[in-house]
Amino acid sequence: MKFLFCNLIILIGSSVSSASTSIASECTSGDFSTHPTSCEKYLICDNGEFVEMPCAPGTIFNRDINVCDWPSNVTDCVDGEYIPTPREPEFTSPTPDCSTCQMELAPLYHMVRPSNDHHFYTPSKTEADKSMAYGFTYDAPPGLIALNGLDCNCRASLQYPTRLYRPASAENPIDEHVFLLDSGEIGHYVNALKYRWEGYEQYRFHCSTSAGSCGATVPLHRYLKNGKHYFSTTMEGQEDATYEGVTCYIWPNADV
Repeated sequence: MKFLFCNLIILIGSSVSSASTSIASECTSGDFSTHPTSCEKYLICDNGEFVEMPCAPGTIFNRDINVCDWPSNVTDCVDGEYIPTPREPEFTSPTPDCSTCQMELAPLYHMVRPSNDHHFYTPSKTEADKSMAYGFTYDAPPGLIALNGLDCNCRASLQYPTRLYRPASAENPIDEHVFLLDSGEIGHYVNALKYRWEGYEQYRFHCSTSAGSCGATVPLHRYLKNGKHYFSTTMEGQEDATYEGVTCYIWPNADV
């Protein structure tokens, strides 16, 4: 296990696990706003109107950096509501300074089942070991993930990806796992595509949304196969699959 020294404060990514509620208001897509009655929710603009979204359990919305954060990091929420005080200036991410803080790196396990060409990634050694009873075997780890980060300045580039799962069916004969960061995409996968939200507690790790930030250079790609099978992989050039972009970046095995 590798300890990478880097100035990094943990950024808590927001997640959604249930249907959202639209709130009439003119806005620009991608804008954030606080919820009028609860710190445990937030508003994000979608197609010109704000949509209500919940934070993950145990977190509340930090309006200074527009993410769901640990309550200890949010000082303007009292009794579940925001204090009606003037907003602080917009948060500006400082220039990364990789010199003074510890970040613990560990393998992202790659499990494969040759009998039906199924594979998935997990940061959990326990889950990886248990999957062997179902015909999975260990493949070479594609890279390293960050398990924690303390008092650093790279905070704006690190997030928790949320893992979604869709069990095998007559239409999709292979179990599907995919990692996502965007709360709007997570909502679409859960509500429209019938994926299950597996959250980030059991499968929690940090990855970087910026290539090269704090040394994270290995892209975690997302593909769509046969128009219905979504999957995440660090391997490029997947046959018979449509490339949908990079979810985030992890650390190369050379750092071990």
